[in-house]
Amino acid sequence: MTLHESIKYTEVDEHGNACPVVVNTDTGEFKVKKPRFKAFNDSSYSNVAKLAKDHYLANAIFHFLVENMDRTNALVVSYDVMQEHFGKTRRTLYNGIKYLRDNGYINIIKSGNMNVYCVNAQIVWNQSQNKIHTAKFNATVYVSNKEQIKYDLTKKIK
Repeated sequence: MTLHESIKYTEVDEHGNACPVVVNTDTGEFKVKKPRFKAFNDSSYSNVAKLAKDHYLANAIFHFLVENMDRTNALVVSYDVMQEHFGKTRRTLYNGIKYLRDNGYINIIKSGNMNVYCVNAQIVWNQSQNKIHTAKFNATVYVSNKEQIKYDLTKKIK
């Protein structure tokens, strides 16, 4: 992507997949890119099925992380957001996350007082296979409206 291109739009392909559209802001030309996919490792997929059978909340949390993770398999999301999303107590969510961590579905990295949830790349991956053993930790941060700073947009700069 060049300096004068941006992805602001999507188009639905013939299979119902959302495809990013790159628009050259200088020329107005656009190019429809292929849809993004998450790839599940065939040999680990039985573990995902076992997760769904054994622990419904941990399974829901796992799929929430997979759905919202960035291209490095990471997501920063607070307990407050997860409580709002799942309608569960912090303790109940903690137990589901602990199950995922203890059984190797995710790793958790502390960043100050935030958790970075890293989905096990041997289970599901969001990039090309040749990058599966590399790690770069720029995570997508998922915040709710309640967690964002409220600005008074009517104030003037002094």
